[in-house]
Amino acid sequence: MRYSWIRRGAVAGSTAMLAFQGALIAVAQFAPYGSQDQRYAQYQQPANPQYTAAITYPQVIDAQVASPALPQPADALPQYIPPASPEQTYPAPGQSDVAPAAGSRQAAPTVSYSEPVEAPAYQSYVGSGYDTSRCAAAYNTFSTGASYATGNSGVCYPSASLGGGRQWFGGVYGLYMERDGNPWKALAFSTLDTAAPGYYPADNEYVINLNDIDNDSFGGAEFRFGATFRRGGQLGCNCDCCCGPRYAWEVAYWGLVEDDQTVRVNDLIADGNRLYGMIDYRGIEYDGGGGYRPVNDSYDYGPPTQTPVVGADIIRVRSMTARNRFSAQNVEINLLRLPILCGGCGCAAGGACDTCASGSCGVRPRYSLTTLFGARYMRLDEDFMFRTDFENETATTFGFLSHNIDVENHLVGAQLGCNGAYHLGCAGCWALHCSTNVGVYGNHMEVWNRMDAPVGGTVRLANGGNEPFNFRYDDGNVAVIGELRLGCSYKYSCNWRFFGGYRLLGISGVALAFDQIAPANISPNQISYVDTDGSVFLHGLQAGVECTY
Repeated sequence: MRYSWIRRGAVAGSTAMLAFQGALIAVAQFAPYGSQDQRYAQYQQPANPQYTAAITYPQVIDAQVASPALPQPADALPQYIPPASPEQTYPAPGQSDVAPAAGSRQAAPTVSYSEPVEAPAYQSYVGSGYDTSRCAAAYNTFSTGASYATGNSGVCYPSASLGGGRQWFGGVYGLYMERDGNPWKALAFSTLDTAAPGYYPADNEYVINLNDIDNDSFGGAEFRFGATFRRGGQLGCNCDCCCGPRYAWEVAYWGLVEDDQTVRVNDLIADGNRLYGMIDYRGIEYDGGGGYRPVNDSYDYGPPTQTPVVGADIIRVRSMTARNRFSAQNVEINLLRLPILCGGCGCAAGGACDTCASGSCGVRPRYSLTTLFGARYMRLDEDFMFRTDFENETATTFGFLSHNIDVENHLVGAQLGCNGAYHLGCAGCWALHCSTNVGVYGNHMEVWNRMDAPVGGTVRLANGGNEPFNFRYDDGNVAVIGELRLGCSYKYSCNWRFFGGYRLLGISGVALAFDQIAPANISPNQISYVDTDGSVFLHGLQAGVECTY
């Protein structure tokens, strides 16, 4: 009984000593180094090359002992001393001061390689998941493209261990735009009905002009969304411009709600004045029931005022109405080249001001520049109407004529542009943005030019061909669109920010409704000609929120 107790105690003591020695070796092997530079220092090559890697030592087995319960003598176990520094090598098993017992042997050591905790090339990424501490402003397709740079990320860029990933971004904006004013062109004037033929109106007698139906303001909305193309982390990244995906795509839609501007002037008999139209409709005639007569009679065309034809009924204009409608729709598909340029003294990830000399991904750049190439479809619609309501004073009947011109512009083409951003302060919450693009487009224009009259009335050309004044025709031409956006943003969370700015859009080579009025309505060929020299200038405010995830 005493011998069994002594034997069990010896076994337990030997096992505890072996475990304690193994723990000392493990602690010495993975103890942190004194400085960051020493953290990844290489071990010195020992004399025996088979022990260059980290070694896990197995239990020693005695092949000559029949009973596995009996341990080896304590002096047969190799004694190891933890290294004093990384340069110290480990002694090989079996080379301790005390030789192993005769007839015993040791198993071959099991070798395992330990990876560094963090590689220097990925010091700007989190080991796993997303780096939520490095988030800056959300992506804005009008501004930055550097959103995917690690230090200036608006998407909490995925870690290198995840191999990068796709980031989605988008924005919703409200628009308040104005259209550049129409030129001053007189449409109607009012003067005393006692004016003799040959009278020319004074400037203050014009009561309707094209400026009165200027589409001066529009409400609208814009929607944008897109994503980066997947791309793995980049080894050796040493700047904010190269730490993320290189390309992204986006789809954008914006539209302006149709604006309708109408002006109407009534002729009051009691005031002694008379209304006269200022658009010449020579070459068109109308039969309202008493035979064909020039349309100019129904508009009381002047100047100068004319005496009614002898023998014809006297027609007097009771009111004139002018109206203009305008709307715009836009769709874009763009390919974005994420930052081709960035730099400037930025801020460290912790928020403290830092210099640019570090060259690490942990420094946010002050400025960035992204380019885009894409396709755009834009549609511009404009409708013009000029109506006269008249009285046949001889027959005491009433009627109207309404000249309507509907125009559609369909622009399809390609565009090039760039988006720039400059971040303010070390936190980078505020940023200034500038975006511009220009494109050349094919413009397919459709025009519907007609004269509406009461049921039973007929408006036709007076050239002998008697063609009804109702023409549809189209044409094609080259148009150019240039766009500029200036604004600022404020980041209020990792994935969201506000954006507001000023937007300017210039379009040339388009058809406008009023320009389609022919100087003389002689033949269908002269009427069915599209005037393509028009231009549209839109500008106004844009504000909304942007998100990236």
